[in-house]
Amino acid sequence: MGFPQTGVLPIIVDFSSYKRCLKKYPAFPYIKTHFPTLLHVGRAAPNKCLEDILKIVYFCQKYAPDLRLKLVGSHYDTETYVRALEEMIHRLNLNHVSITGHVSTLELVQTYLASSIYLCVSEHEGFCVPLVEAMYFGIPIIAYRAAAVPETLGDAGLLFDEKDAPAMAEAVLEVLGNISLRQSLIKKGKARLTAFTEKAVAPV
Repeated sequence: MGFPQTGVLPIIVDFSSYKRCLKKYPAFPYIKTHFPTLLHVGRAAPNKCLEDILKIVYFCQKYAPDLRLKLVGSHYDTETYVRALEEMIHRLNLNHVSITGHVSTLELVQTYLASSIYLCVSEHEGFCVPLVEAMYFGIPIIAYRAAAVPETLGDAGLLFDEKDAPAMAEAVLEVLGNISLRQSLIKKGKARLTAFTEKAVAPV
């Protein structure tokens, strides 16, 4: 457009409210061990492709029937889409799937702390703040390579070029069972998180 200088600035996530919640609600690591939980955070809208997450869970539960899924985010003006998701859950006979709707900050923090893997299969993201939140809470990330997701995630997660539900389900089970892989993804997430701090973005 003719501008002599351009740049890309990430969204700086303010974690102060999360830190306050953590003082009230400490983490309990055994929850993730005994109740492995997949998580997606964001408005329940068609562009998030939550139906593709349900397909992944379908294949996962064939081998891990106790695996849980939480879909956290507002249903405002997307009630028809949510009903379609609920019908799909029933049709696929999925267990332990929760579509929570909007939650408070404290509830969101509790959900992150109790989650084992963050899943993102969205096809339209301008930045995807929940990816950064997942890094902050030390949650391994598995995502579909689309829109701004690769740029936000960097090397801090497993990226898939295609929505291959069986392959992504296999990745989920591998991350759950492979401690070294899991710890590697968490470590990379913590390192990537430094790129989204005010110190990293503000001019010197």
